[in-house]
Amino acid sequence: MRAIMRPTKPLSCFLVVALLGAAIPYRPAQAELVVTDSVITPARRPESDRARVRALLDRRDLQSQLEEYGISAEEAAARVDVLTDQEIALIADRLNEVPAGGDAGGALLVFWLFCPVCVLVAAVVVVGIVALIVYGVKKPAKAAKDETH
Repeated sequence: MRAIMRPTKPLSCFLVVALLGAAIPYRPAQAELVVTDSVITPARRPESDRARVRALLDRRDLQSQLEEYGISAEEAAARVDVLTDQEIALIADRLNEVPAGGDAGGALLVFWLFCPVCVLVAAVVVVGIVALIVYGVKKPAKAAKDETH
């Protein structure tokens, strides 16, 4: 029996580690560069928040998206100038909450593709072990019967 189970031990250890690795919860990492001034002066300034939102509006990809919505870059800048300090602070806070790498769609896709593969491998291993036990035990027993006759 031990001779039958010995070849499957490395594979079963690998499957245990793989399934435990797939079961560990994770979140997308939030990475960003930290400006020295923001660390030295932690007090919030509305001017810096407003400048940050304006800098965001200067990006080409955002300008093209705004144009698709029918808003020109000048109109968006005028709207930012009209916002109150609290509204600008709220927008700046929301910008801090956005994950640096985007959403976790790719990670979830990999996870949902990885799980069925692990289940399939585990099923093949179980079927293989059962087949080894059933056929491996019957053959030596049959050989022993043949030797006695």
